[in-house]
Amino acid sequence: MASTPPKGPNKRDYLLGQAENKDLREAVNQLYRPCATVDDGGTADIIRAEGTHIQKGIDRFTQLENIMMRQNLNATDRTIAEDLYQDLMDALVKTGVPK
Repeated sequence: MASTPPKGPNKRDYLLGQAENKDLREAVNQLYRPCATVDDGGTADIIRAEGTHIQKGIDRFTQLENIMMRQNLNATDRTIAEDLYQDLMDALVKTGVPK
């Protein structure tokens, strides 16, 4: 990625502006809600903060895994996908969901 993504609601727009792969853009769109109030508005943050949205997190985790395994991503898209994947994995593990 060109630079460190901002925290807060701007992270969603930043990632959408950086990602080129359409499936990855869709994953970002599904992971980040505009105007969310928990940290950066991402699913991983809501999982950590409230212990909710776990099934959504598992679904997006699988989606990212498939994107990384089945698609030829450029370096920026791969970094975005890997960072989102790791963030979701960390959040899910903290709630007791095994990988």
